Amino acid sequence: DRAGSPSRSYKTDGVVNSVAISSDGRYIVAERAYNKVYFFDMSGKLLWSYMTGHDVNSVAISSDGGYVVAGSRDNKVYLFDRNGKLLWSYKTDGAVYSVAITPDGKYIVAGSGDHKVYLFDRSGNLLWSYKTGDGVPALAFSDDGKLGVASQDGCAYLLSQDGGLLNKACGDSDMLDASYSNGVFGFVNDDYAYLFKGSKFWKKVEVGDDYDNAITVLPDGFIACDEDCAYFDFNGNKIWDVNVKGAGNGPAVYKGYVYVADRLGYKLLILSLEDGSRVNEIYYGELEWASDTAVCGNYLAVGTETHLYLYDISDLRNPVEVWSAGGFEGATDIAFSPGCSLVVVCDYFSYELRLFTVSGE
Repeated sequence: DRAGSPSRSYKTDGVVNSVAISSDGRYIVAERAYNKVYFFDMSGKLLWSYMTGHDVNSVAISSDGGYVVAGSRDNKVYLFDRNGKLLWSYKTDGAVYSVAITPDGKYIVAGSGDHKVYLFDRSGNLLWSYKTGDGVPALAFSDDGKLGVASQDGCAYLLSQDGGLLNKACGDSDMLDASYSNGVFGFVNDDYAYLFKGSKFWKKVEVGDDYDNAITVLPDGFIACDEDCAYFDFNGNKIWDVNVKGAGNGPAVYKGYVYVADRLGYKLLILSLEDGSRVNEIYYGELEWASDTAVCGNYLAVGTETHLYLYDISDLRNPVEVWSAGGFEGATDIAFSPGCSLVVVCDYFSYELRLFTVSGE
C-alpha cells in the first residue's frame, strides 16, 4: 500500500551485501555474506539458492535474467542458468572480488585476489586472463567492450576485448573504484583520480584525501566522494565541493541535480550540479543515518538507518514523499528495475532483501 509495506520480503540467515535486477524486471539475484546466492522472481518468490564454499563477494545478472554469475571467497567463479542449474565453475588462485556479465550473457569477467582478471565465454571456456600486481576490487566496461580494471597494486588498467593491455597508470596506494561514461574511464585512489580517453591514458587529477574512495564519471567531469564530495572538470578544476559528513556511496545524478545521502548529517542533500549549491535538504532525525540514493525516471529512493523513502521528483528541487517503509536495520544498496516499476533494497542487519513496487506495495 502507499504506506510503503513491501510487496514481498525474504529473510536470509546472514548479511545481504548486494543485489541486481534483470533489465526486464522479472528476476532478482542477491548474495549473502555467508556463502549463499539467492534467485527470486518479481513476486519475491525464492526460485532457488546455492551454497558456495565460502562468502560470496559479488553477483551479476544478464539483462534477460537468463544467467547469473557469482564470485566467492572459495576462489571460484560460478555461472548458473535461471533455473539454478550450475553450468560451470572455475577455480582461481584467490578470492573472487568482482564479477560482471555482458547484457547478452555471452561473456563473463571476474577480478580475483590472485591478481588476475579472467574473461570467459558462456560455456566456461577461459578466453584470456591478465595478471595485475594485486587483487582486483572494481571493473567497468565501455560501450565498445574495453575493460577498465582497478587493482590493489595501485594501478588502473585498460584492456582490449582480447585481453591486451592498451594502457595503464599507477599511483601510490590501492586503486579503489572504476567508472565509465561517454568515452572516458575514471579510477580513484589515494588523493588522485586517473582518467583514460579512448585507448590512451589522459590525465591524473589531484582530488585530495576527502574525495578518494568512489568516482562517478559524467559527460564533462566527475564527482569524487569519500568524507566529502566534489565535482571536478576533466582539466582538474574543482567546480564545487561540499561537506557531507561522509558519503561512502556515490551520489545519484539526474538532470542537473545531485542527490547525496549525507550519512552523519542524517539528511538527503539536493545540490545543483552546476555550482554545488544546496537547493534543498530533507532531515531524517538524529542517528537516522542516510546511507544510499538511487534515481529512476521521476522517482528518487533514499535509504536510511530505519526507513526506505520513495519520492516523486517531477519537481527536481522539491521531492514529494510518495511513501515510506519502516522497520529497517540499515536500508542499503538500493536498485531500480529498468522501467522504474520496482525498487529493491538490502536490509543490512536484519539479513533481509525487500522488494517494493513504486506504488508502495
